[in-house]
Amino acid sequence: MMRHILRPGDTIPLSNLMTWVVSRDAEKTWEVVVKEYSKNKSQEQLGLYWGAWIPAIQKWLEDAKGVFLTAEDISEWLKDEYLDAKLVEIDGRTKKLRKSISHLKVKEMAEYMDRVDRHCAERGLVLPAPDYSSME
Repeated sequence: MMRHILRPGDTIPLSNLMTWVVSRDAEKTWEVVVKEYSKNKSQEQLGLYWGAWIPAIQKWLEDAKGVFLTAEDISEWLKDEYLDAKLVEIDGRTKKLRKSISHLKVKEMAEYMDRVDRHCAERGLVLPAPDYSSME
C-alpha cells in the first residue's frame, strides 16, 4: 500500500502519482483516495487521561464522595456525559452509541478532555494541565 502525507509547503509532482497508478496490475481493482490528513489522538493525551486524570478523579471520588469505581467505569461515565452520541434504532429499540476514545482524533480528544477538565474544576478538582503543543 502506498501512503504519503503532504504537509504545508510540500510538493509532489502529479506525474509521480499518475506513474504509480498506471503501473498497477490492470486485472485488479484499485482505489485512490485523497483526503485531509487528521492525526489520531496522541500518546501524550492518552497518557495524561489514563495515567493522571482518571486516577486523580478516582481518588477524589473515593476521598470526597465515598464512591469506589474502576478506571474503566469512570471513563465510561465521562464518555456518556461528554462525548457526542448518535441514536441508532434496531428492532424498535433506540440506543445511544458513542465513539471509543481510541477512535477520536487529536482535536476531538482535546475537546473531550476540555469538557472533563471543566467538569472536574467546577467540583473543586484541579487536574494536571495538558501540554497542547505536543498534541497538534
